[in-house]
Amino acid sequence: MLEVLRMQRLKSVWGISALWLLAGACLQVQAVEISDMKDFSDLHGRYAPAGDCKRQPRIVIDAGGMTFEVATARTRVTNPEFAASFFGGASDSYEGISRVFFPFRNKQADGYPIIMMFNADEKKGILTVAGQDEGWKGGPPLTPLNKALVAGSPYSRCR
Repeated sequence: MLEVLRMQRLKSVWGISALWLLAGACLQVQAVEISDMKDFSDLHGRYAPAGDCKRQPRIVIDAGGMTFEVATARTRVTNPEFAASFFGGASDSYEGISRVFFPFRNKQADGYPIIMMFNADEKKGILTVAGQDEGWKGGPPLTPLNKALVAGSPYSRCR
């Protein structure tokens, strides 16, 4: 009898684990690499903390891509990944204005160190930057550039 209970418990643990794996697979965000930001002209502009472009970090979005200005360094990204399914797949009915991008890829592992959300909380001109696959407790640390970008968040379009 004890052996039967152990087997039922083991089956339950495996069943629950399988459900979590299935749920994770279903919720996975699909991102697609884009070659520029031409199709996102509504996001073009300069962003800085509190919309004050005298402050840093600054982020510039134009037709060619994204430029990150931190201290005296400038980093240009021309092929960010657009998280097209972040708010649900193409079959869902999300019609909001928020857009999510992953500007950088992890070098050692598959993933993205930071996540950028434009028009965050459905507020036009607000940009948030947060840690994604780096910077979480117990995880790999953010690089100095990404740490500065996260610390400057939220950003607003410059006035």
